[in-house]
Amino acid sequence: MLRFHDYLKGHNEFQERGAKRLWTFAPNAVWVAMTDACSHAVLRGRYALEHSYFVAPHGLVVPDESPAALLAGFCAERSKAA
Repeated sequence: MLRFHDYLKGHNEFQERGAKRLWTFAPNAVWVAMTDACSHAVLRGRYALEHSYFVAPHGLVVPDESPAALLAGFCAERSKAA
């Protein structure tokens, strides 16, 4: 995922033409987002805390829908098409 993140940061067309959304919050508000399956960035704000949790696949409720499983499936489909 880090390589994909870095790719999008360095991809000028995506940076210029990619869809952007702006959310505003009241002072002292807090927001939480699950961003495992979407590209994201914080463009402004005073503080940011980012934390990653690593959970073994066998501990997930629906392991086939985890970001790792979805990415593996996508890569398998692409290699079949090539």
